[in-house]
Amino acid sequence: MSSTGSVDLAGLKAIMGTRRKGKRGLSLSIYNALRRSILRGEIPGGHRFVEEKLASFLGASRTPVREALQRLRQEELLEKLKYGGYEVRRIANKDIEEIFGIRSVLE
Repeated sequence: MSSTGSVDLAGLKAIMGTRRKGKRGLSLSIYNALRRSILRGEIPGGHRFVEEKLASFLGASRTPVREALQRLRQEELLEKLKYGGYEVRRIANKDIEEIFGIRSVLE
């Protein structure tokens, strides 16, 4: 699966034990785990995700995975690939610092 490749996604599986009830809660849990891993550099730029394979890996249905991936795309952390799947955008360190700076102001 391209979503596991050389990247250790075991931390993402941990969300399955702490997820909220319902599809919305699961979608939010998946989104938060992926977002955190991307911003921390645990999932590097250029890494590819295939919705079906990621859902199978997490033991979740495709709907909450799709919702999480689409939300990350809206935030421009992922790019939709022409022939399916998503790719983590390559983010410069200065962009990450700016994101965290804005986030700390908002919180």
